[in-house]
Amino acid sequence: MAATPRVIRPQEGPQTTFLASPADIAIYGGAAGGGKTWALLMEPLRHVSNKDFGAVFFRRSTVQVRNEGGLWDESAKVYPLLSAEPREHVLDWRFPSGATVAFAHLEHDKTVLNWQGAQIPLICFDELTHFSPSQFWYMVSRNRSTCGVRPYIRATCNPDADSWVAGFIAWWIDQATGLPIPERAGKLRWFVRINDELKWADAPAELEQYRDANGQPIPPKSATFIPARLTDNTALMAADPGYLANLMALPTVERERLLGGNWKIRNTQALVFTNWTVQEFETPANATLRFGADWGFANDPTVLIRGYIDGRKLYIDQEASGVGVEIDHTPALFDQIDGSRKWTIRADSARPETVSYMQRQGFKIVPAIKGAGSIEDGVAFLQSFDIIVHPRCKLTQQELAAYSYKVDAQTGEVLPVLEDKFNNTIDALRYALEGLRRAPRPVAKPVSPNPPDLWGRPKETNGWKTA
Repeated sequence: MAATPRVIRPQEGPQTTFLASPADIAIYGGAAGGGKTWALLMEPLRHVSNKDFGAVFFRRSTVQVRNEGGLWDESAKVYPLLSAEPREHVLDWRFPSGATVAFAHLEHDKTVLNWQGAQIPLICFDELTHFSPSQFWYMVSRNRSTCGVRPYIRATCNPDADSWVAGFIAWWIDQATGLPIPERAGKLRWFVRINDELKWADAPAELEQYRDANGQPIPPKSATFIPARLTDNTALMAADPGYLANLMALPTVERERLLGGNWKIRNTQALVFTNWTVQEFETPANATLRFGADWGFANDPTVLIRGYIDGRKLYIDQEASGVGVEIDHTPALFDQIDGSRKWTIRADSARPETVSYMQRQGFKIVPAIKGAGSIEDGVAFLQSFDIIVHPRCKLTQQELAAYSYKVDAQTGEVLPVLEDKFNNTIDALRYALEGLRRAPRPVAKPVSPNPPDLWGRPKETNGWKTA
């Protein structure tokens, strides 16, 4: 008697909506246990009879791919059902047709360069909030196809109020409550990307005004967001009824994110910078002008900052960023200042071609002072200022709002350790202010959350004093 064929299908609800979406970019996100990883693993199965098809799944690190119950383990429960053969040493599956599904990491921003020249019809990101925006957009450029499958991207994630993903899916989220808007789930929106800024519309025709250098309309891409909660995953609820209790026992912020699917809640005690505001301002008459830069390498962005010091106030009025050697909009850094003077940028160690480019722009490049102290020292110094950010400095606002201390996932305790990610602007500001302080003595431990005002304290207690 012939064996009864086994059927692989999504569960009714968000899983089905996600797998049925026609969007170029579909993000399946929200609470833990919503069936997101299984939906992602099912996505390539519709194409595995195409011998030229290939899909790549990305996690931030290989360890995350290989974790117990992670992507690789879960794929082993389903792909052999379609006679796929594993090659564990390279983390991929080969199907009888010749189609492949691979698992890879993007541990560092520059890791994306390993994929130069690649053509990947289907790119899947598991936990998209773990990736930097530069990694994501670079891999979008690798999303192309000659196998007959329209190239597309699928991603999963849990809520993170400080992630760039929160901004990308903002239309689908109630900005007052942080919860998904039910009637918008799975709805398509269209966008084009102009100078790193997304222009959104409800229909492709509304974006025809945006043209390339040849005057041709820029082809828009479609995107959607599908929220999921634990209760949508009836299979998991039946198999592990205690999982709900595990989520209920989490600290408040993590519980609201992983059980409630809340995209706005954050642990404000973990924020490093609470000493800043956004407002327009006139340049103070007797302020000292400062420039700082964090040089990017490979696909990591370079950030330049212009600010003014007036006593204990730091005014930030211009920023410029870009990938590679040449930085877009650099002339804005000279706006309304004495153009006859050769201004100094304090920066980290830079590759020669970047320094050469900036010198041609009229800047004098001074490497960051050797022995000027750790990241913690520089952050503590920044915390001692009142920081005023001009509304046009969007990147500065984003990083000041997101920069945080590590939080113990089990207890919710804020740890005296800097998270130090998405820190390009923070580093540029640290370098810009280095000349105002002397090299500190080594400190025994990192700066603690909610530190006291450090301005003017004796060197014996602070490890530094003003120049």
